[in-house]
Amino acid sequence: MNTNTPTGLNLTPFRRVQVNHPSPDAGAIAREMEEWGRPRGVAQTRDLEFPASTMVDWLFDRSAGEGKAPEEWPQHPGGDRLVGYAGGIGPGNVGDVLRKIAATGPYWIDMESGVRTDDWLDLDKVEAVCRAFYR
Repeated sequence: MNTNTPTGLNLTPFRRVQVNHPSPDAGAIAREMEEWGRPRGVAQTRDLEFPASTMVDWLFDRSAGEGKAPEEWPQHPGGDRLVGYAGGIGPGNVGDVLRKIAATGPYWIDMESGVRTDDWLDLDKVEAVCRAFYR
């Protein structure tokens, strides 16, 4: 975590800021977000159980951004905790992934490689995800 935050950095227009680190410190992320205008910090976990800390929102991503689907997904921790799921999600499998996740509370899905063509955001793929999601 960069403790030498640039003066004048204001992230208030943003609601969430994702911090990609293999061993995130939820407390340090939350403190940093306080200094940056109070967006909600998002940290990654690779564990099949979401961490207990509610200082940040947790994103399950075992693929570390490589677009590889996990063998299994963690259960939603319940209640009103917001958690995220990532890894190999795209237009062809989003429906199956959502059924497997079977979230019991608020969640988001995170995808990048699954909605890109030649490393560019592909709006046709984004539309296909939306159509699959709202079937």
